[in-house]
Amino acid sequence: MDYRTHPAPPDLKQLIRFFWSLESPEHGAHPHRLIAETCPNLVFVIRGGFVEADGSTCPSAHLAGALGGHMNMVGNGPFSLFGVYLWPWAVRAFFQQEPVHCKDRLIALKELCGEEAGPLEQAIQHATAAEDRIESITPFLHERYVAPETDDVLGSLVKSIHDNDTEMSVETLVANSGLSRRSFERRFKDCTGFSPATYLRILRFQRTYRMLENGTARSLTDIALASGYFDQSHFIRDFKRFSGLNPREYFVKATAKVDNFVRLRE
Repeated sequence: MDYRTHPAPPDLKQLIRFFWSLESPEHGAHPHRLIAETCPNLVFVIRGGFVEADGSTCPSAHLAGALGGHMNMVGNGPFSLFGVYLWPWAVRAFFQQEPVHCKDRLIALKELCGEEAGPLEQAIQHATAAEDRIESITPFLHERYVAPETDDVLGSLVKSIHDNDTEMSVETLVANSGLSRRSFERRFKDCTGFSPATYLRILRFQRTYRMLENGTARSLTDIALASGYFDQSHFIRDFKRFSGLNPREYFVKATAKVDNFVRLRE
């Protein structure tokens, strides 16, 4: 599997975290699981296909909203994917959708953009390299952009949470925001689609996932403590809620490994 990331243009960095591409030569149908994710993804399935748990075919071009839990799918390979990893508030700027309304959904691009989606999908499909796809989609995003009523305080705070890969509390975030607790929680959910407590829980889970994936801890207890869990039972409960597997199952069930379209980065 060949996974690569590509930087966003400077003028879109406030909305796009990065572009990514993924190629897999593996043939056949395999279980595919999306884990909890705080940020949405614009995904183009160039080759292969994915079937959702209810039997419906995943749209070849779609917005994958942030996930508050896990989502089971079946991938039919080999496959090739191209995506745009967005900040939560980008769905409002590009598609005039509220982050909370996009959560736990795969929304076809044509449902969001109408006839504008067709030419872009064709350009992405016909391009032979990620750089060409980026050249095709960047003008599209510029044209789609509608300046929303931005919350610079919350946007900056959310980015700082991702930059600071350590455990943070809601109380600390409230203090850093300069807002009242009630105002902070309301504006945070409006900005991200999640309550601050849930957002932090997902990020903490993702840190444990990286440690399991990279083999950087010797035991589940080490992972739990390093990630800020009070005990191993809390760690196991969150891991199962957000991935659908307990940590030990993650390694045992090799064909059903948690495998987001976007790989969690260091």
